[in-house]
Amino acid sequence: MKKDILRMIGFVALMFLWLYLMGSAVDMIVGSIATTFAKKFKEQAYYQPLIVYNQKNGFVTELTNSKQVKKELAKKGPVVLVYHTTWCGSCQMFMPTYSKISTLMSTVRFYAMDADKIGLKEHQGKFNAVPTIYVGKDEASLRKAPCEVKFSLKESEIMSGISACLNK
Repeated sequence: MKKDILRMIGFVALMFLWLYLMGSAVDMIVGSIATTFAKKFKEQAYYQPLIVYNQKNGFVTELTNSKQVKKELAKKGPVVLVYHTTWCGSCQMFMPTYSKISTLMSTVRFYAMDADKIGLKEHQGKFNAVPTIYVGKDEASLRKAPCEVKFSLKESEIMSGISACLNK
Protein backbone atom coordinates (compact mmCIF):
# COMPACT_ATOMS: atom_id res chain seq x y z
CA MET A 1 0.00 0.00 0.00
CA LYS A 2 2.85 2.38 0.81
CA LYS A 3 4.43 1.60 -2.55
CA ASP A 4 1.18 2.45 -4.32
CA ILE A 5 0.94 5.79 -2.51
CA LEU A 6 4.58 6.59 -3.32
CA ARG A 7 4.00 5.64 -6.97
CA MET A 8 0.93 7.85 -7.02
CA ILE A 9 2.84 10.80 -5.51
CA GLY A 10 5.68 10.25 -7.99
CA PHE A 11 3.22 10.11 -10.87
CA VAL A 12 1.50 13.31 -9.73
CA ALA A 13 4.88 15.03 -9.34
CA LEU A 14 5.85 13.94 -12.86
CA MET A 15 2.53 15.22 -14.20
CA PHE A 16 3.07 18.60 -12.55
CA LEU A 17 6.62 18.75 -13.95
CA TRP A 18 5.34 17.81 -17.41
CA LEU A 19 2.58 20.44 -17.22
CA TYR A 20 5.09 23.05 -16.06
CA LEU A 21 7.44 22.27 -18.94
CA MET A 22 4.58 22.15 -21.42
CA GLY A 23 3.32 25.45 -20.08
CA SER A 24 6.74 26.99 -20.78
CA ALA A 25 6.69 25.52 -24.28
CA VAL A 26 3.18 26.85 -24.85
CA ASP A 27 4.28 30.26 -23.59
CA MET A 28 7.17 30.21 -26.06
CA ILE A 29 4.86 29.21 -28.93
CA VAL A 30 2.23 31.78 -28.00
CA GLY A 31 4.94 34.44 -27.62
CA SER A 32 6.28 33.59 -31.06
CA ILE A 33 2.78 33.80 -32.57
CA ALA A 34 2.15 37.11 -30.78
CA THR A 35 5.41 38.54 -32.12
CA THR A 36 4.53 37.45 -35.65
CA PHE A 37 1.05 38.96 -35.28
CA ALA A 38 2.52 42.24 -34.01
CA LYS A 39 4.81 42.44 -37.05
CA LYS A 40 1.86 41.80 -39.38
CA PHE A 41 -0.23 44.33 -37.44
CA LYS A 42 2.41 47.01 -38.00
CA GLU A 43 2.18 46.39 -41.73
CA GLN A 44 -1.51 47.38 -41.75
CA ALA A 45 -2.33 50.74 -43.36
CA TYR A 46 -3.65 52.34 -40.16
CA TYR A 47 -0.38 51.65 -38.36
CA GLN A 48 1.81 53.24 -41.02
CA PRO A 49 3.30 56.65 -40.31
CA LEU A 50 0.66 59.32 -40.63
CA ILE A 51 1.14 60.01 -44.32
CA VAL A 52 -2.49 59.78 -45.34
CA TYR A 53 -2.50 63.42 -46.22
CA ASN A 54 -2.81 65.45 -49.37
CA GLN A 55 -2.20 69.18 -49.68
CA LYS A 56 -5.44 69.82 -51.57
CA ASN A 57 -8.69 71.07 -49.97
CA GLY A 58 -10.58 68.39 -48.13
CA PHE A 59 -7.46 66.70 -46.80
CA VAL A 60 -5.05 67.12 -43.92
CA THR A 61 -1.72 68.90 -44.42
CA GLU A 62 1.18 67.80 -42.23
CA LEU A 63 3.09 70.85 -40.96
CA THR A 64 6.76 70.02 -40.52
CA ASN A 65 8.68 73.28 -40.09
CA SER A 66 8.18 76.85 -38.90
CA LYS A 67 8.16 78.37 -42.41
CA GLN A 68 5.40 76.01 -43.49
CA VAL A 69 3.44 76.70 -40.29
CA LYS A 70 3.57 80.47 -40.89
CA LYS A 71 2.69 80.12 -44.58
CA GLU A 72 -0.22 77.72 -44.12
CA LEU A 73 -1.76 79.34 -41.04
CA ALA A 74 -1.59 82.79 -42.69
CA LYS A 75 -4.22 81.69 -45.21
CA LYS A 76 -7.74 82.99 -44.57
CA GLY A 77 -10.52 80.79 -43.27
CA PRO A 78 -11.32 78.39 -40.45
CA VAL A 79 -8.52 76.12 -39.24
CA VAL A 80 -8.36 72.81 -37.37
CA LEU A 81 -4.96 71.80 -35.99
CA VAL A 82 -4.10 68.46 -34.39
CA TYR A 83 -0.94 67.81 -32.40
CA HIS A 84 -0.09 64.10 -32.65
CA THR A 85 2.85 61.67 -32.47
CA THR A 86 3.69 58.56 -34.44
CA TRP A 87 4.11 56.42 -31.29
CA CYS A 88 0.71 57.33 -29.82
CA GLY A 89 -1.87 54.56 -30.25
CA SER A 90 -4.80 56.94 -29.85
CA CYS A 91 -3.30 59.19 -32.54
CA GLN A 92 -2.92 56.26 -34.91
CA MET A 93 -6.55 55.29 -34.39
CA PHE A 94 -7.71 58.91 -34.67
CA MET A 95 -5.89 60.09 -37.80
CA PRO A 96 -7.95 58.08 -40.33
CA THR A 97 -11.10 59.52 -38.72
CA TYR A 98 -9.54 62.99 -38.87
CA SER A 99 -8.75 62.53 -42.56
CA LYS A 100 -12.31 61.41 -43.26
CA ILE A 101 -13.73 64.41 -41.40
CA SER A 102 -11.51 66.67 -43.52
CA THR A 103 -13.21 65.35 -46.65
CA LEU A 104 -16.64 66.06 -45.16
CA MET A 105 -15.85 69.62 -44.06
CA SER A 106 -14.19 71.01 -47.17
CA THR A 107 -14.59 74.69 -46.15
CA VAL A 108 -12.24 74.16 -43.20
CA ARG A 109 -8.46 73.73 -43.50
CA PHE A 110 -7.13 70.71 -41.60
CA TYR A 111 -3.55 70.52 -40.34
CA ALA A 112 -1.53 68.07 -38.28
CA MET A 113 1.75 68.59 -36.43
CA ASP A 114 3.92 65.80 -35.05
CA ALA A 115 4.67 66.93 -31.51
CA ASP A 116 8.00 65.09 -31.54
CA LYS A 117 9.18 66.60 -34.81
CA ILE A 118 8.03 70.21 -34.71
CA GLY A 119 10.47 71.47 -32.09
CA LEU A 120 9.03 74.95 -32.45
CA LYS A 121 9.30 77.18 -29.39
CA GLU A 122 6.00 78.85 -30.23
CA HIS A 123 4.18 75.52 -29.88
CA GLN A 124 5.80 74.29 -26.68
CA GLY A 125 3.34 74.22 -23.83
CA LYS A 126 0.32 74.51 -26.16
CA PHE A 127 -0.75 70.95 -25.50
CA ASN A 128 -0.53 68.54 -22.58
CA ALA A 129 -1.53 65.32 -24.31
CA VAL A 130 -1.77 63.89 -27.79
CA PRO A 131 -3.85 63.99 -29.81
CA THR A 132 -4.95 67.55 -29.06
CA ILE A 133 -7.42 69.20 -31.43
CA TYR A 134 -7.57 72.98 -31.73
CA VAL A 135 -10.02 75.00 -33.83
CA GLY A 136 -9.86 78.66 -34.84
CA LYS A 137 -11.94 80.89 -37.12
CA ASP A 138 -8.64 82.16 -38.52
CA GLU A 139 -4.93 82.29 -37.70
CA ALA A 140 -5.34 85.04 -35.09
CA SER A 141 -8.01 83.19 -33.11
CA LEU A 142 -6.02 79.96 -33.37
CA ARG A 143 -2.94 81.66 -31.92
CA LYS A 144 -4.63 83.81 -29.25
CA ALA A 145 -7.52 81.73 -27.95
CA PRO A 146 -7.88 78.38 -29.70
CA CYS A 147 -10.99 76.36 -29.01
CA GLU A 148 -10.09 72.81 -27.94
CA VAL A 149 -12.26 69.93 -29.14
CA LYS A 150 -12.57 66.99 -26.78
CA PHE A 151 -10.81 63.92 -28.22
CA SER A 152 -13.07 61.16 -29.50
CA LEU A 153 -12.87 58.41 -32.10
CA LYS A 154 -16.45 59.12 -33.19
CA GLU A 155 -16.73 61.25 -36.32
CA SER A 156 -19.98 62.84 -35.24
CA GLU A 157 -18.57 64.02 -31.89
CA ILE A 158 -15.49 65.56 -33.49
CA MET A 159 -17.53 67.25 -36.24
CA SER A 160 -20.01 68.68 -33.75
CA GLY A 161 -17.12 69.90 -31.58
CA ILE A 162 -15.50 71.62 -34.57
CA SER A 163 -18.84 73.18 -35.58
CA ALA A 164 -19.46 74.39 -32.03
CA CYS A 165 -16.04 76.03 -31.91
CA LEU A 166 -16.54 77.73 -35.27
CA ASN A 167 -19.99 79.01 -34.25
CA LYS A 168 -18.82 80.65 -31.01
